Amino acid sequence: MPSENRNRSSVTLEDRIKAVTMCQLGKSFAAIGRELNRSKSCIKRIIDRYNETNSYIYRPRPGRPEYLLRRMIEI
Repeated sequence: MPSENRNRSSVTLEDRIKAVTMCQLGKSFAAIGRELNRSKSCIKRIIDRYNETNSYIYRPRPGRPEYLLRRMIEI
């Protein structure tokens, strides 16, 4: 089943770090979004996630672990 967010490109770690740093320097979400070519809602999600976890790395996604998927294909 194809992903619903197929048109959405993932945000790189470098862009997440830039967004958080720019926010800490006092730039608005809209200004950061223009500079990084992202929507302000995307920037807000990045900043909210950083404030919640104090980490730039995304949380693990739910679902079957990849190693189990590979094992099932081999069988």
